[in-house]
Amino acid sequence: MASAGLKLLGSIQNVGDLSKFDLSEDLFVGGKEVDVYTFATEHALKHGVYPSGEAFLEQGIVLPSTEEPPSYYYDQVIDRYMKVEMKKTMIEASDMVNNKDYVEGLKLLSGMCAALYHREQPNKLVNYIEQGNSAVLAAYANAQLPDNEGVRLGWNTPDQMTGGLHGGDVATIVGRPGAGKTFMMLYIALNCWLQGKVPLFVSMEMKPLPIMQRLTAMMLNLPLTNIVTGTLPTELYNSMSTGLQDITGKHPFHILDGALSSTIEDITLQAQQLRPDIVLIDAAYLLRHPDKRLGRWDRATQNMEDMKSVLAEGLDIPVACSHQLNREAQKKINKGKEDELGVEDIAQTDSVGQISSLVMALLQAEKIEDNHLIDTRAVTIMKGRSGETGSFNIRWEFQNGPNWLQFGEMDSVQDGKLYY
Repeated sequence: MASAGLKLLGSIQNVGDLSKFDLSEDLFVGGKEVDVYTFATEHALKHGVYPSGEAFLEQGIVLPSTEEPPSYYYDQVIDRYMKVEMKKTMIEASDMVNNKDYVEGLKLLSGMCAALYHREQPNKLVNYIEQGNSAVLAAYANAQLPDNEGVRLGWNTPDQMTGGLHGGDVATIVGRPGAGKTFMMLYIALNCWLQGKVPLFVSMEMKPLPIMQRLTAMMLNLPLTNIVTGTLPTELYNSMSTGLQDITGKHPFHILDGALSSTIEDITLQAQQLRPDIVLIDAAYLLRHPDKRLGRWDRATQNMEDMKSVLAEGLDIPVACSHQLNREAQKKINKGKEDELGVEDIAQTDSVGQISSLVMALLQAEKIEDNHLIDTRAVTIMKGRSGETGSFNIRWEFQNGPNWLQFGEMDSVQDGKLYY
């Protein structure tokens, strides 16, 4: 039976990126594990990529095949390392106590605790001098691979700014109630699907049917109201029927009822099974928490932290969510002071702005004074991954056929169209 270390190295071959894990030679035991790790590391540094199965075979190495994610075996390797180190240190500390060398024994135990904590919290604390060479060069080479492009949102401005969303990223759309956040979230999800990605859309407010109706209108350029009321003209009904048949059998687009999976833990368990490329949580401010003692602020804060550490980083996928702006933000909007809005105007918790790598705000009202829907909207980028800000305009077309429900960016190569 293959060891945990070899299984880890075999599973990393599936993702092809050593930089995602805090690996070093001391985690591996026995000559074979160390030899395989050394070969993989040297290959990645020299050629910029993790060795292929063929490269391993040329070295006489046959790695075990597994469908488990690398994190599963990484935890096993860490547990093994901690067990060995603790046993060894405790024996040495016991000898020091017997020799009444208490101070040195305490130093030894303190050093062990610090070292094991670092191992138990991978990538939280790193030594740049020791790890910068392998981590940065491997990540740089990995980023150049064509299949490692980030998940694009479908709007040219934020996509160029971020290079797409990557594993561990959290992107947030904010706005007042009724501003249209759900349509923006669905636009992102549909664009991801059209890129060949698998989205998992979690709706905390709507059942799956109205979500599917909105997606159908957006994908097939059909009027949503007529789909919901069953009043499509025959020609448009035939277009809907044909379009829905055409997508049958293609890669999944998962929709999860938030009433059934109402905590980050619930969503993470679903994502572990479905393995989506991105998780989208609409109305994330309605998420619950297993600790029912938490107040509203603490619950929202803990949920954002778990969304980042457990879901986005834990599963190495991007997460997009929507949140509300507070009442003070509405006052600024009413006074025409949108330029004074910041992440501090997000309702319930400051952690949304602190944790999100991208925050986009939909600030305009959905209707103008004469009660007509406006056909363009401004989106403000409150925060980019590296502190960028800015704005861009998107189409906001509900009633103007033949292109109903179009939310693409204006004045760009996309010009209001979905990304294909």
